[in-house]
Amino acid sequence: MKKNMYEIFKNIPKNTRVYIYGTGKEGYAASLLIQHQRKDISFLGYINSFNSGEYAGFPVMAVFDLPEKVDAYDLILIASPYTYEIAKTLNSFKIENYIILDCSILSQLYHHFKTATSVGLPSQENYEKYIDNKEKIEKVMNIFTESDRKLYEKLILQRFDKNRFQSININYFKFAGNVINQYLDYLCHKKIERVIDGGAYDGLTSVMFYNHFTNIKEIYGFEPLYHIFKKDPYKTFIERNEKIKIFSEGLWNRNDILKIRDNGDGSSFIDECSGINQIDNFYYKVNTTTIDRFVLKNKIKKIDFIKMDIEGAELMALKGAIETLIDHRPQLAISIYHSFEDLFEIPFFLEDILKRYSYRLGKYEPGIWDSVLYCIPNELT
Repeated sequence: MKKNMYEIFKNIPKNTRVYIYGTGKEGYAASLLIQHQRKDISFLGYINSFNSGEYAGFPVMAVFDLPEKVDAYDLILIASPYTYEIAKTLNSFKIENYIILDCSILSQLYHHFKTATSVGLPSQENYEKYIDNKEKIEKVMNIFTESDRKLYEKLILQRFDKNRFQSININYFKFAGNVINQYLDYLCHKKIERVIDGGAYDGLTSVMFYNHFTNIKEIYGFEPLYHIFKKDPYKTFIERNEKIKIFSEGLWNRNDILKIRDNGDGSSFIDECSGINQIDNFYYKVNTTTIDRFVLKNKIKKIDFIKMDIEGAELMALKGAIETLIDHRPQLAISIYHSFEDLFEIPFFLEDILKRYSYRLGKYEPGIWDSVLYCIPNELT
């Protein structure tokens, strides 16, 4: 493990001045690795998508201040699972001197230093969950094609088998999809007119769907922290486009007021706790709704496609969309990587309520991140 961790930085020249983009556990782990293994690298601080301040004893700079510091650093190290969004943001500022670090190894390093557990890392707890749910997992495995079945087995095993975790991390490119096609693979594009984009972030995915689906009529994006995340060029494009609407609500299994945490790297996490009074710089009160209620309230006759990447709230949101799923028979692209349970609970739930559907898997990042379940009605395959 130590050798592989060190190799993360093997191509960085001596005395390079670097910023780490990401104030989550991966960014923290990357800074620890620099301090312990590459003391010749000059670590300047962290970059955050929205806020400046201080983190782990180092300064944090908001990304929109970065162009003014162009001569003060040599390289940006992206240490976050949200590499696609971050790279897009940096490119929008015409910043190209960055590299993407392997978050799977950084997660292991964080685990090593903090002696903490994580649902994403191999653990005895996950093994026990596997034993308890083995029958359910085997049933889910059988809904896939032979090639996807092999991938699914690897995704399951890496959550509790340390050797398999490392092996998959090294060889994932053999079965990973093109990151540009995330949420787009296997779909029948021409049949998609109305979209629900769960986890719209800054509007990037909604704009992407607008550009890829030639028959698009309406896109309904849901992002509870959109007032924080929205930025150009997507903000202006969306404001000028009548076909895209972003709602500052979270998708859930009921209408409620919940607590959500801004992780500072373009992600957020819903905490099921009503009536929160104490909100700091990282936590916000948000309203939640259900897809079924939204569809009924807005008298939408047909939803053709639902995408969800909502930081572990996918199963709850799907439970709030049962009528829409059954009556509208939409195509789906659902993230199933936020917890070990998501890998089997989400497909098991969908396979139980959806009739005559085909299922595919997409893998777009190393390690545990960005695994997407595609569900396609058989009449469209």
